[in-house]
Amino acid sequence: MLRQIRIVLIFVSATLLSSCGLFPEPYKIDIAQGNKFDKEQIKQIKLGMTERQVKYLLGSPMIQDIFHADRWDYVYSFKPGKGEVQKKHLRLFFEQGVLQRIETPIPEPADTTPTKEASSS
Repeated sequence: MLRQIRIVLIFVSATLLSSCGLFPEPYKIDIAQGNKFDKEQIKQIKLGMTERQVKYLLGSPMIQDIFHADRWDYVYSFKPGKGEVQKKHLRLFFEQGVLQRIETPIPEPADTTPTKEASSS
């Protein structure tokens, strides 16, 4: 009798624990951090622009390192409630207040269209 009660309790416990998978996943909010920028803003940035002009287009940089005063880092991270984290990083280098170099622009999305290669017959 005691053994039958244990078996029933184990069965009921297993059933209750497995039912947790029947409930939908809780809602998760989207989290955006950093300086939001896009391709159009990047296209407007030109070498020779002043720091003030760049700040007008992109806002203040997320990271201004005291050891690299002439380098500005614009970092953006977006974590959707469901899906993968998207990250962007733009690094600008100035000399005497004038933009000299742009690194790590927004990566272009991978071309997913199939290419047709000519076959030599």
